[in-house]
Amino acid sequence: MFAGSRACGLAIALAAASPALAEPAQKPPRLKVNLTQKPEPDSKPWEDPARISATIDPHGPDAFSAQINLEVARPLTPATADRQKALKGFIIWNRETGSDDPQNNFEVGAAFSSALNTAFLSDSDSIPFDAAIRASVGYARTAQFPELSSATCVATPAAPQCHTQFKESLRASAAAAFFGPGFERHPTGFLAYSIAPKLGLDHDQLINSPINVDTGLRAHGGYLSAVAGVAVSLFPDFDRPRWEVSVSTQLRQRITASDSRRPSIEKSAIMLEAAATYFVLVPRKKDGWRAGVGIVYSRGDDPLTGQTNVNRIVLALRIGAY
Repeated sequence: MFAGSRACGLAIALAAASPALAEPAQKPPRLKVNLTQKPEPDSKPWEDPARISATIDPHGPDAFSAQINLEVARPLTPATADRQKALKGFIIWNRETGSDDPQNNFEVGAAFSSALNTAFLSDSDSIPFDAAIRASVGYARTAQFPELSSATCVATPAAPQCHTQFKESLRASAAAAFFGPGFERHPTGFLAYSIAPKLGLDHDQLINSPINVDTGLRAHGGYLSAVAGVAVSLFPDFDRPRWEVSVSTQLRQRITASDSRRPSIEKSAIMLEAAATYFVLVPRKKDGWRAGVGIVYSRGDDPLTGQTNVNRIVLALRIGAY
């Protein structure tokens, strides 16, 4: 009788412990590396691979072009979660040589990204979209190339403002890209598409400013702007597209700027970019590394990044991880 009681008790104990044994311990999320062309909310049409190109001209100066945004992300949610959250450290490098708009820009900082459910804005599920949000703070260093044709540089070419100078600033940004069933179509025939509107705010606070080539003075203070844009992508499927055609445009509107910075900042500026990319390497899963070649056309201005009168076509190697 006692043996039967002990056997029954052991069976009950094993049964009670079986759920805990059946559920493996959840592994903490691993660090994830993202590589894109520029920092944007984690929404498909705004995610483009980094681009690198070089031109060797035996009869003139060589040219190099790169737009790289490298991120190391620490996920804050399990990989199976519907809405991912992450903390990120990022490095941005934009370099253009051999063009009418040379650039040498660098930024480093930290960001928080999350997918936001908009259902809380309404008592029902009538709002047909969610949002991918990104908030960041960083340090930016932007090269300012001299206007050698200015009267000052013609008269005194050794003046400090007649050499490459660097603007240093602290930046804070927040942006949201909107997505959902109403903004995309999975392939039912030949094409799939995805559309994502974007809204954001950016503040740039100078900590070190170049000398103005005309006045010999340094600007100071902050610059606050709002940005609104839309991106569209066409591809054969969502998960592992072999090719992609994308178009994005944004309007940057100056909200306020210090007196010394206002004359050099356009009140409104538009930037357009179109790209066609063929991928030689595609990820095995939905997210992962990809590489290919593409043609990128850029036109417009962006006062925040120092891009002015851009009008270029680049044949580039494209590498991405997202």
